[in-house]
Amino acid sequence: MAQRQMEERLEGTENEVLSLKEMMLEMKKSMDRLADELRDQSYKKKEESGTSDGSIMKMKGKMEETDLTGEVNTHLVDRSKYKKLEMPMFLGENPESWVYRAEHFFEINNLPEVAVVAVVSFGQDEVDWYRWSHNRKKVESWEDLKTRMFEFFRDTGQKSLGVRLIRIQQEGSYNDYVKKFVNYSAPLPHMAESVLRDAFLTGLEPALQAEVMSRHPQTLEECMMAAQLVNDRNLALKLAQADMGIIEPKRNKATSTKVPWNNDKGNMRKNEF
Repeated sequence: MAQRQMEERLEGTENEVLSLKEMMLEMKKSMDRLADELRDQSYKKKEESGTSDGSIMKMKGKMEETDLTGEVNTHLVDRSKYKKLEMPMFLGENPESWVYRAEHFFEINNLPEVAVVAVVSFGQDEVDWYRWSHNRKKVESWEDLKTRMFEFFRDTGQKSLGVRLIRIQQEGSYNDYVKKFVNYSAPLPHMAESVLRDAFLTGLEPALQAEVMSRHPQTLEECMMAAQLVNDRNLALKLAQADMGIIEPKRNKATSTKVPWNNDKGNMRKNEF
């Protein structure tokens, strides 16, 4: 009887999670429609106010003058949007993430290729490394600097980003695992979908991995969605057990098995690098 109640509460919790996600999506659509309506009303009020204060010719003259001024000052206006954005300082960790933020800074500030190396910001230890590397062989370009940074600052044993990704393992919570997976895969935009999917699955803790695989997901997104639902359900089950005073029995830790994947049968395929 208690088991049936727990299963019913579990099924209800999973349905509530799906319903909440659908409600949030509908709310977002409604907010977008409301924002569009408010924007249209604002434009209409501005037009009505402009025509009541003067002649149509006067308004057209102002509009033409505004357009001309806008064209002349477009670059200055765009630059002013990003006054508060500063060049990120490199402190010796996660060079791939730092390079992404640095290149974003270069792009929005329209920095030419010849100037980007000059504006790079290093921490104390890192600037000593840059001086040492530059003195040994002059840094010729941004691509040259990136190559040297990746070779020097990547963690020992993780020189290959692909190897680091396929060796990923869940060591804590599921949310922490997802963050680590995103961090590892972000520098690999051209990695095959099948490799990303297999790496994500094989890195999950054994019990979660087995349940996700039983649902036969075919894409990385399906894997992540299934894992999230199972994880949410398990958390809800633990809360329900705690409320009912049920102590979960201890289980022996299983060993994660990396089995070959086949798209038709839902098994994992070993990937060669």
